[in-house]
Amino acid sequence: MLVQTRTGLRFPLSGGLHALTQLNLDWESDPAPGRKKLDSKVLIGIGYAYD
Repeated sequence: MLVQTRTGLRFPLSGGLHALTQLNLDWESDPAPGRKKLDSKVLIGIGYAYD
């Protein structure tokens, strides 16, 4: 069994700019030898949206 989750938030700043943060979690019940069952990653960024 493999479970993947992606959860995040986006915060408006000003003038089309936004800040974002995201948590990625991947879990595998029977990983390959030498691999962990749980893998996690935190993403932080700044973006721009225009109309």
